[in-house]
Amino acid sequence: MSTAEGTVIFAARALRHYPRQDVLAALLACLDDPDFAVRYHAAESLTALTGVEAGTDADGWRAALAEKDDPFSHPEPRRRPWWNMLGVFPER
Repeated sequence: MSTAEGTVIFAARALRHYPRQDVLAALLACLDDPDFAVRYHAAESLTALTGVEAGTDADGWRAALAEKDDPFSHPEPRRRPWWNMLGVFPER
């Protein structure tokens, strides 16, 4: 991995903390990068921001986000109790 690719990956990971439209546009642009690691981390950040899981396909993300009125509104994930963080025990 070159320094430039590493910088883009770290930026994509950091952007998950900024729910803004320009951040969505930047992360969507990263999905067109030829490096899979860049696309993967951009998709992970998009999932963290929007609650949508659309893989690393830029067109799939655009379609999924077009369906949402507010791309940043998503239900909080259900948290497991501390003693079942790995999901070993069945939930009731």
